[in-house]
Amino acid sequence: MSKKTSYFSLIKTRLFFLLIILSFAGPLVLATVMYKYSDLISVAPPKSYGNLIEPVITISEKEDFNNILGNKKWTFLYVYENESCDLLCEATLYMMQQVRESVGRERQRISNLVIVNKNFKNEDNEKIINKYNKIKLLDIIQKPFFNKLKKNHLYIVDPLGNIFIYYEKDFKAKGLKKDIKKILRISRIG
Repeated sequence: MSKKTSYFSLIKTRLFFLLIILSFAGPLVLATVMYKYSDLISVAPPKSYGNLIEPVITISEKEDFNNILGNKKWTFLYVYENESCDLLCEATLYMMQQVRESVGRERQRISNLVIVNKNFKNEDNEKIINKYNKIKLLDIIQKPFFNKLKKNHLYIVDPLGNIFIYYEKDFKAKGLKKDIKKILRISRIG
């Protein structure tokens, strides 16, 4: 009887030893297989809710955009070409403000900026301008630089002046918030 017990304990000990080895070697083997056969094994790409701009559009200091580059912050840049702020414009301004506030203590790293035309600051828009007074307005849309950008779209500009992602007119605030939180967590600039 003692031989049966020692035989089972020997198998149990060896099995336990193999499990320990597999727990350390298994992830290494799995990672190697996934790397070698990455074209056969699809791994989900990182999720981004905005559209990446390739190549990035760089705001240079030569173009005299100190208002954008001077604060060295991440910037929500909304390029709006109409003279009066419609419902879509107001909804975008609201989302910009709310997303900035919702990131908590990281909100100091973000600024909001709207590029408009000279006729935007009128009596019709005064109520909206006062309501969203934390959002900075610049009437410089007529500069040739802004021909590169789609009108009525929201962009994210990094502290170095690179415009690298944009959001369609009907974007969701939740997606913008997830993207900016991920960017702020990963980034050490701004």
